[in-house]
Amino acid sequence: MQGISGAVPTATGREDGTERDCGSGPVPLNQRMSLSILRRNGVMEAQYHPLFSKAALAAFTAPSTTARGVGACLLLSTFLAVMLLTMQFHEHLALRAWHLDSLTYSDPAANDTQAEQIRLIIPSYNGHLEEFVHFMKSLACLCTDIDEIPISAVLSNQAEIELFQARLQAQSPCGSNFLNYNTSHVANNTHPRQLVLENLYDILPPPLSNMTGLNHTTRDTVGVLQKHGLYKYQSIKKLAAAARHDFDYALWLDSEGLAIRPFSMRETIRAYYRDPVIWKSAMTDERQTDFMRAIMDASAGMIGRTMEEFGRRYWNVESFMWPIEKVVINDLLALRLASAPQQNYWDRLLKTPGLPFEICVYNLFIHLRKEDTAGDPVYDKYRILQVEREVEKFNLTTALEQVSHQPGTGLLERFYLLLREPGALADVVHFTKFNRLYFQRMDDRGFTDKETILKFLRDASVAMILSSNPGIDDWIAEAQLDISGGGWKWINATAH
Repeated sequence: MQGISGAVPTATGREDGTERDCGSGPVPLNQRMSLSILRRNGVMEAQYHPLFSKAALAAFTAPSTTARGVGACLLLSTFLAVMLLTMQFHEHLALRAWHLDSLTYSDPAANDTQAEQIRLIIPSYNGHLEEFVHFMKSLACLCTDIDEIPISAVLSNQAEIELFQARLQAQSPCGSNFLNYNTSHVANNTHPRQLVLENLYDILPPPLSNMTGLNHTTRDTVGVLQKHGLYKYQSIKKLAAAARHDFDYALWLDSEGLAIRPFSMRETIRAYYRDPVIWKSAMTDERQTDFMRAIMDASAGMIGRTMEEFGRRYWNVESFMWPIEKVVINDLLALRLASAPQQNYWDRLLKTPGLPFEICVYNLFIHLRKEDTAGDPVYDKYRILQVEREVEKFNLTTALEQVSHQPGTGLLERFYLLLREPGALADVVHFTKFNRLYFQRMDDRGFTDKETILKFLRDASVAMILSSNPGIDDWIAEAQLDISGGGWKWINATAH
């Protein structure tokens, strides 16, 4: 592994797929207030009760002085309890409505002695060199805490590392107005300080150290790609880095991304884990392809299951924010199947037919563990939500038809296409912010008009676009200068 400077760091059902829904969407406010009990952080708390209020009032108005004194105490206690519950309920809503506009820059090392260990894991290759370099520059210029976060860029061989190093060192700095933001405080940045380029060969787990396709002389892993195919190769890259490094939470990211606003990576990840969701959808006849079925069948096989147990139409690649927990990764990699107890996870990955996709395996594993290990706090905190059900709550069922007929894709993978639906913009923004979907895929700029796209990006507080979209950065830069388009209430990148 080599840092940019060249230093070597230390590596420390039902057929429709809607069965067994392990969680539900947001409870409407009128229903929330009618609940007799609130559950917060595992503690059951009594809700305000109107009969108790009447009793307190009667005691307070009794003719006896003693009764009045007791009544006053009861009324005061009731008032304080109601105020406390109201504050807690308001806090709950505030967390659900959390969005990036409210963030300010903070140094986690200075303000949180127990700060979670965060890491980004990004597989790449020479074909994505320019996209990767531009992505890293955008993070260096706009992500307010990126220098606190280690980044593992996993490459295929030493030649790629040298190529990426040279290109990163030649990259122009942020300057004082990257995308027309005030970036004078990071004007000299070209890439994140803790970015490390890693040769996959150097971080392979022991069970894979002698697999077919490795060139031990040149420490090259491209032969593994040729032998086992892209999906298994990408899975090895992401999982090898996740197994190798210490962290509490990490993100698997594609290398073709772009940060489009100042934001805190740590707070984005924290916001997700306050109420983590695994999204799923039901593949329709129009959307379901042999390719999608091959991915899900192979992914289920990796954990000793079949898709009949989840539903043949089940699909779970529904977001481009792919957070992972180290404790779940360890649990997944330690899984041994009764049908083949001698095989470890890495053996199964190489031998499983089809196209196992690491995020599908990870999400299926959480779904399975949530059902099979009731009471385990690691898995109980996750909700498994059906996209089709959740969009109904935001008046987007009709708009969803803009993507529901697209073959070969999940619904949230192409969620931006809902912006084509006349009058849907406000509801798409509301859904995006409520569910904290701040990393969005957007493959092109021609699917609707420029004004709608920019208003969505602005109002939904989208932080990063996780797909190659040449030219979108020019639009963002122009939008900062167009006062008539409305205020872009984004974080001031200079606010320390």
